[in-house]
Amino acid sequence: MFDLAAVPRPLTALKPAVRAYAAQRFVRRRSRYAMLQAAAFIFAAGPSFAQKACVPHLSFTHTKLSETISHQRTWSAVVAVDASSCATKSGRFDVFFVGLLEYGPDVDFTESFTWVPGEVEISVSFSMTEAPSDYRIVNVAPCACRK
Repeated sequence: MFDLAAVPRPLTALKPAVRAYAAQRFVRRRSRYAMLQAAAFIFAAGPSFAQKACVPHLSFTHTKLSETISHQRTWSAVVAVDASSCATKSGRFDVFFVGLLEYGPDVDFTESFTWVPGEVEISVSFSMTEAPSDYRIVNVAPCACRK
């Protein structure tokens, strides 16, 4: 009914010569797998090492939340952009928000914007029962570097 020969035995139950062979085979398989992973990483990341990418420095200089008008409030901010290392004139960035809700759990969301050198004004609308409790700049797209 139940075949005991089909049950795998632990390595310690094997004869020493068989145990050494099984251990060598295990090590060879692992080293082949590690070499395959290393090769995949090198070939996948190869072109990105050839091109140097820069990231502009973005920071909030002024933020405010407006009064309620027509059941809506607007959060606005001025973002200072230092793109002196970039050859491009614009790029994308995201702002991550944690929104406080008066009647429910907090909500996390992200809004996308476009930066240009200098200052950028951005705004997001909220209902009168919600407000941003936290916000931060995330996912600033890299740009081509100046030569």
